[in-house]
Amino acid sequence: WSAAVIGFIFCWEANTPPEITSLSLGPANPTIRDQLTASYSATDPDGDAVFYFPEWRVNGAPLFATSDTTLPLEQFDKGDVVTFVLRASDSRFTALASPSLTVANTPPEDVTVTLEPAVARTTDDLVARYGARDIDRAVSPQATFEWRRDGVPIPGQTGQVLPHTAQAKGKVITVVVHMSDGEAVTSASASTTI
Repeated sequence: WSAAVIGFIFCWEANTPPEITSLSLGPANPTIRDQLTASYSATDPDGDAVFYFPEWRVNGAPLFATSDTTLPLEQFDKGDVVTFVLRASDSRFTALASPSLTVANTPPEDVTVTLEPAVARTTDDLVARYGARDIDRAVSPQATFEWRRDGVPIPGQTGQVLPHTAQAKGKVITVVVHMSDGEAVTSASASTTI
């Protein structure tokens, strides 16, 4: 039945539902560094007052005690699906919209590499010491190693230690450490002359 017919039967005035005219959720590719923000507006064709009922959800679960328009970064993690549910009502009819975003990966950061011993001789094994961090919670970056002699990769040397037998006096030895979180890789290097 039309709103006019229903209104006649129940002694209501004809009513048209409100319309959500704009709703944006951003940033577009958020990481756990980002605070998510929603902006929205709605109108009612009948000129009725519009009441908003916003709700944030993470992986389908409602979040409470959050702002109507912002979601703090501590509320979500990498891979989470964040949804902003908006209901706009004129007290009789309700319009609904619910855009979602998936929290993106953040590559490993602050990769540092040093070689021990700092002054190496032909009888010394070289050890690569490294560090890194990943701001994505519950993610521990994994290291792989690439050794080079005068800029040329040394065949078969992919461990943390380069044996002295793979070196030679006067050669520049470089180690490149690649830190991976399973999706992105960040690299750093260190060199020494034997």
